Amino acid sequence: MGLAEGLVYYLLYVVIIPMVFQYSGLPTLPIEQYKLLVFLAIFIALGIAASLTNPSIGVVFEALTALIGLQVLVSVVGVGVVKAPIQVHGALFDVMFEFKPIAVLVFGFIALFTLLRMFEKIIHFEE
Repeated sequence: MGLAEGLVYYLLYVVIIPMVFQYSGLPTLPIEQYKLLVFLAIFIALGIAASLTNPSIGVVFEALTALIGLQVLVSVVGVGVVKAPIQVHGALFDVMFEFKPIAVLVFGFIALFTLLRMFEKIIHFEE
């Protein structure tokens, strides 16, 4: 179970979310190959640790996994402005879009989801 959780977190934070940002035209920073392996090992190790330990301690490992994933996203998603020329009726306009609010919104949802999952597991553990 922990191995699968680690792989899912790796795919979500290191592969899928940065890919969505990249395909939407937002600037992203590349991740070096050795860092990909390090992140994979960290997510798998934390997933295994969360599944093997007492649920009250496992919550800490799961929260740590989400915080590391959030740090990966912050380091990959460059903060900046997307600029694209658009031609309308022969006139050329430069359209600029600052995507920092969108990135902050995504990061906020991830942080909120992490907090809700932690509280849910703590309440479930107390029952």
